[in-house]
Amino acid sequence: MKIIRTLHFLLAALALTFSAGAAEKREVLNLFCWSEYVPQSVIEAFTKETGIKVNVENYDSNEKMLAKLLAGGAKYDLIQPSEYVVESLIKQGRLEELNRANLPNFKNLDAKFTDMAHDPGNKFSVPWIAGSVGIACGARSTGTTSWRWMACERASSETPITPCRNPAGTARPSRGRK
Repeated sequence: MKIIRTLHFLLAALALTFSAGAAEKREVLNLFCWSEYVPQSVIEAFTKETGIKVNVENYDSNEKMLAKLLAGGAKYDLIQPSEYVVESLIKQGRLEELNRANLPNFKNLDAKFTDMAHDPGNKFSVPWIAGSVGIACGARSTGTTSWRWMACERASSETPITPCRNPAGTARPSRGRK
């Protein structure tokens, strides 16, 4: 079984993992991350500061990232999964536990973003970014003033949000589900 070290999102991970005093010095860092999340200028600055070359491979969905990881053959030092993928990889025993001694700046993270349900104690991941999905719709365009429009076939073909995880979570209460 392939072991993957995950640091939930990149910038904090790069700064924390490769800070001075890291027990293990690498010449190359293999990063598997969301497309457009890590500017090339950040990669270049990191390489200039540390001397560590960064190989970047991008993906555009958690599902594609997970499929590639589970297919095997790929070796990454850092990956950027969303919380539900971190939870899944932990349950499958696919992640390597972090050595907190190599993460001296972890103490600077806002406590409201640490010790989350998907990784209690942050044994396998470090948060980097947090956000939420906003959905707005005009009653004239959907013909309704409730969230029920999200559950209809027309909405699924017109809603430019992929994967369906976000709108589905919003529509569930309109159908009496939690």
